[in-house]
Amino acid sequence: MYERKIIPNLNCGLDLIGEVLYGKWKIRLLWFIDQGYRRPSELQRKIPDASRRILNIQLKELEAMDKLTDFIRSPLDKVKKHLSF
Repeated sequence: MYERKIIPNLNCGLDLIGEVLYGKWKIRLLWFIDQGYRRPSELQRKIPDASRRILNIQLKELEAMDKLTDFIRSPLDKVKKHLSF
């Protein structure tokens, strides 16, 4: 696993944002979710250059950081993502 040689300064806002949103597609994911594209399949269509696996990994990382929440109305409903900040 890759270890950083320089520890980021988390007192600086820009460094903190960079740490939270580190990932090629996370900013685009947040943008499209904010624009109303909620389902993972919709996000996949909006970002065709990214594989489904990579998008799912980055969505799970955003959920782990409490930036996204899953929203399911009923068991038969599709999973929809919502911003939580």
